[in-house]
Amino acid sequence: MTGNKGQLNLKTNIARLWGGVQGISKKNQSQLASNELTWNLTTQMMEVLGNVIYQQNNPKFTLSGIKATGKLTDNTLVVTGSENKRVSTEIYPE
Repeated sequence: MTGNKGQLNLKTNIARLWGGVQGISKKNQSQLASNELTWNLTTQMMEVLGNVIYQQNNPKFTLSGIKATGKLTDNTLVVTGSENKRVSTEIYPE
């Protein structure tokens, strides 16, 4: 995970990144981009805010919305939208 700015609290094991946040996983060839990310290093739970885009290659699809929550170790990510910006899903069949 990278961002333009970051903060790590060693007492709570909470990392915050903001400004052009990007993450890449080699495991399933996925990418995550957003404006802000809060990551609990102990539980591996994360909350992602603002212009969330998740792309994955196997199977190939893209999700976008305004917020996402998930747990890295479980490979789960729930993307949500709002009245003004609904969640978009693009699936690319083989």
